[in-house]
Amino acid sequence: MTDESQFDAEPLFLQRVTVRPEWLNASGHLRAAQYIVLFDLAIEGFLERIGLSAGRDATAAPFLLEMHTCYQKELREGETVRIEVQALAFAEKRVHLIMFMRTEAGEIAATTELAIANVALTKRQTEPWTPSQRETLARLMEAHGGLPVPPQAGRAIARPNR
Repeated sequence: MTDESQFDAEPLFLQRVTVRPEWLNASGHLRAAQYIVLFDLAIEGFLERIGLSAGRDATAAPFLLEMHTCYQKELREGETVRIEVQALAFAEKRVHLIMFMRTEAGEIAATTELAIANVALTKRQTEPWTPSQRETLARLMEAHGGLPVPPQAGRAIARPNR
C-alpha cells in the first residue's frame, strides 16, 4: 500500500487518458461502455493505491454494489481527460464515491457514483474494513468532507410523463 497520509481538500487525481479512435462509436464520439471501462481502470488503481484492495491473494476485496453514470459531454478522438475521485461517505463496510471525467478545460464530461463494499472472499459476505483501511478512509473523508456534494450525486433516472 502506498502511504496516503495526506489528502487534499479536492477530488483526488487518478489518471489522464487520451481518447483513441478504436473507442469511438458510429457517431464519432466515445462509446458509453468505454466511459465505464476508463472509470473502472481508474478506480481499481485508486483502491489499490489507498490499501482497500490487496490483490488476488487477499482474504477480502472491494465489490461494486451500485453505479450510476451521467454523461454530460461527448468526447472525440484525441481529446484528453482527467479522472478524479471524491469521497462522499464511508461506513463500517462500505464507501460511497463519485468519480469525475474532466476535459483539459475542466468541463465535466461524465461522472459515475459508486457504492463499494468490503467482501470476505471465502464467505462472500460483507465484512468491516480493517483498522488501517478505516483510518485511510477517515483521512480521505476528513479532506473531502467540506467539499460540496456534486449535483450528480444521488440522482436517479426520472420517469417521463406518460
